[in-house]
Amino acid sequence: MLAPYMNRRMISPEAAELLRSGRRKHRFYRLMKEKGVIEKPILKSKIKYDEYDPNSITIPTLAENDLKDVLANHPVKQVVIGHEIVEKPEKKKVNVDQWVGVVRTIMVVIAAIYLLPFTLLALLFVYDPQLIVVLDDGRKTWIEIARWDELSE
Repeated sequence: MLAPYMNRRMISPEAAELLRSGRRKHRFYRLMKEKGVIEKPILKSKIKYDEYDPNSITIPTLAENDLKDVLANHPVKQVVIGHEIVEKPEKKKVNVDQWVGVVRTIMVVIAAIYLLPFTLLALLFVYDPQLIVVLDDGRKTWIEIARWDELSE
């Protein structure tokens, strides 16, 4: 099943085996575009990648078990953790007429009703946080082995 995937991406045999291993365990391991070992934290597309330190970061038990299995059975050069950087919007004071506020509220409610399905779909693509292994396969391939929602912890 990985043969077409391998042809498109030209992945290493080690990466292919790790993806197969995840599929056998009914896990969704994801091949990432990034490659290489990171020396210091990096920021790409609003995601901060840093080397995983088990003493400073707590990960869910399932992710920890997957990581132990990957480390025991696959050539891993580094473990990376990625966190989405969320910018907090600044609150602005606005002086508006009472009726303008009511009309805006009605418009927002109508828009929210129509946009709810798209908003729920967008939540499927939130990347916070993610656990990544960098393979020692000559290409230093990145494979995401776990992703979870911090609010559920």
